[in-house]
Amino acid sequence: ERKEPIVSRRGRGGSRGGVLGGTRYQPMWLQSMGPLYVLTFLRALAFAVAALPACSLRVHELAVAAGGGTASAALYFGAISAFRHLAEFVGTQLLPAWSEKVGCQPVLLVSSAAFVAESALMSLASSPLLLGAAHVAGGLLFSGGAVESSCIADVIRDEDRCASAHGRLFLAFGTALVLGPALGGILAFG
Repeated sequence: ERKEPIVSRRGRGGSRGGVLGGTRYQPMWLQSMGPLYVLTFLRALAFAVAALPACSLRVHELAVAAGGGTASAALYFGAISAFRHLAEFVGTQLLPAWSEKVGCQPVLLVSSAAFVAESALMSLASSPLLLGAAHVAGGLLFSGGAVESSCIADVIRDEDRCASAHGRLFLAFGTALVLGPALGGILAFG
């Protein structure tokens, strides 16, 4: 098996040797991308199992507690979703540029920590406004595949391998989005 050095075709950000860091020789298309695939799968699975259904249920619960009904919950959830997606749009433009400056690994760690904090704040929020603020702030740091794709482009130089690595990345993402609701249903209804 041919061993290739992990090098970047971009600036300082990818020069640390890809997702795992360090300059070493390894079959980079598999070993250095494995943690990225696992991270992508786990984050998408958590998002599909917990974040999507939990947010709508939590908004309804908080709206009813505030004296509103289903109509006010729908209004709150619509506004929260709209601002979340706007924040994701802004974040997916800024995060890859940030990863170019500091490297992919720190950005992925911050993004993952933000997802954990968002989930915790969603469970602790006492009003729809606080829940919405947590959800929108999480959207700003949600990479949505942009940083992951940037990591792959930094590490893999061969176009065919790069395309197949992107395919595996989005296979992990898609598989999690398919399995997530099924797992959520199994956990909820036994």
